[in-house]
Amino acid sequence: MLQLFKKSSTRSASDLVIGLYSSETATRKRLEAISQTAGQGVTFADVPKGSAKSLPAFVNVVAYDLDVESEESIAAFNTFMADCPRNIPVIVLTAQITDEMARWFLQLRVADWVKKPIEPGELIASCGRARGQLNTTKTECKVHAFMGAKGGVGTTVIAVQAAFELNRRKAAGAANCLVDLDLINSSCADYLDLEPAWPVADLSSDPGRLDSHMFDGMLSRHKSGLSVLASQLEPSALLKVPEDVIAGTLEMATQKFAHLVIDLPRSMTQWMDNVLAGASEAYVVTEFTVPGLKAARRMVNQLLQSPHDTLTPKVIVNRYERSLFGSALSASEAKDLLGPYLAGFVGEDRAVVAESVNRGVTVGDIKPKSRFAADIAKILDGQS
Repeated sequence: MLQLFKKSSTRSASDLVIGLYSSETATRKRLEAISQTAGQGVTFADVPKGSAKSLPAFVNVVAYDLDVESEESIAAFNTFMADCPRNIPVIVLTAQITDEMARWFLQLRVADWVKKPIEPGELIASCGRARGQLNTTKTECKVHAFMGAKGGVGTTVIAVQAAFELNRRKAAGAANCLVDLDLINSSCADYLDLEPAWPVADLSSDPGRLDSHMFDGMLSRHKSGLSVLASQLEPSALLKVPEDVIAGTLEMATQKFAHLVIDLPRSMTQWMDNVLAGASEAYVVTEFTVPGLKAARRMVNQLLQSPHDTLTPKVIVNRYERSLFGSALSASEAKDLLGPYLAGFVGEDRAVVAESVNRGVTVGDIKPKSRFAADIAKILDGQS
């Protein structure tokens, strides 16, 4: 049975309602005493042990009493965090904290931890901060994935320009990141004149090392303000990269950025399905040739047969030029072949694109009204 430590008939949306998970009598009594001195607008709710899925709707922060010496308690906490809604911050109450535990808490998205015995002001302040940070955070991260139907079709340069465009229009306080997952043919950092800083090979031997502080050090920063996550591997090293290195890194990235733009390899890897499953938009890039269009359609068909029931891939036709000769390939023929999966055409602007890559700057820096940049902006807006 749910028991409110302090009832309030006038609870509002701004009230702090702390749900307590604890089987320790001393902790429960301590929290009950704290509830008696808590200020107006603070309520403690005693919640029985069980799944986070059964949390009462009015609870907006959870204080979880964790026995770190008990394997059963740790297993239950893992399950709880997996089920807990992301809009409910979790504060861990524990008698001790180690560096290893701190990394574990970060991986589980624990908002904060408070040492026992609990001080009233410390706990309430921690819960208030966690809820306040949640209320001021960005909306759910949008992931834009780009993959080439063939080699040399301009996938990377389009992904880079898309990242620049999203970064240009970002809201105040938002941040965006370009992620190069073509780990062998990695070129995003080269295009932007940056040094890759993502130690994929090192993380492969110990994925548990990754925490928020380490993640920040893995980012390269472009002068435009865009963050870039890039690495370069030998082909043999790619086979040794565990799936959780990619998944853990991307999960942390989604917590920090409003948009992720991902440059994917052409070949399917062991972790590609998970990346595509988490994508908001998936674009197949090809060129304006008959073989290019056919290759793009085949890739679309393959993706549609994947288990991602929410994934609808779209095709970007790069290097499009309207021909003066009637016998040449036409836009209408491309539309007929690609049908509803056509995202749009990107006009040929080879000289401007080449100069931007050589100088490590945006296309807009070279030519503010570039057709190339304008076409990509329209595709991102769904207007093509």
